[in-house]
Amino acid sequence: MDSIREQAEDREMAVHLGAMKLHGGCVGSDQGKMQIALQKAVSSFQDALKAVSDERMRSQVAWHIIRQCVVNGVGFYARITQPQIGQRVFEEFDRKVIKAISVSHSLPPGLHVDEDRKLLLASLGIAESAEISPIAYTSCLLSSLVSLPELSPDSSTYKALRDAHGFVVSTSKLDVSSRIPRVSRHHDTTILSARSQPISSNAL
Repeated sequence: MDSIREQAEDREMAVHLGAMKLHGGCVGSDQGKMQIALQKAVSSFQDALKAVSDERMRSQVAWHIIRQCVVNGVGFYARITQPQIGQRVFEEFDRKVIKAISVSHSLPPGLHVDEDRKLLLASLGIAESAEISPIAYTSCLLSSLVSLPELSPDSSTYKALRDAHGFVVSTSKLDVSSRIPRVSRHHDTTILSARSQPISSNAL
């Protein structure tokens, strides 16, 4: 973008930043407009979340709608949107999804704050969009590299890929040891404690 701006200035031409819809997503250099477009797209799932929160909705039906329609739909935008653009939009969406799951399955609050209880979301096949956004964006972009031109280090795509990759490799493992009960033997000095050997999510 900087090189385009410099060439335009040499020719005394003005550069107008903008964004446009393309293949269901939004491309351009105006991140504000792209975020607004993403917000509008993600908000289209609000009616579905409201429907599954109805007390008359069976929990199994609600789960299918959330998992197969809502989360998958927003997952598409997580793959094609630079994480820093979609972060706040995805975080707001995740809060609404967690609330809908808690209502439809009669669960106590706190699914999104307890690391271990996040396993319940994983068992339902539901991941937080804000958390998987860097991974989804990285995998989508890497799968398309063979057909992309060489990325300039100054381009927003290059920077977004660099930051997303850095986030992925630095993500800590999920410790689920506290979900395994501690067992003690009264007639033996051996105490078996799951906490002594944390189990990562990679082992599941």
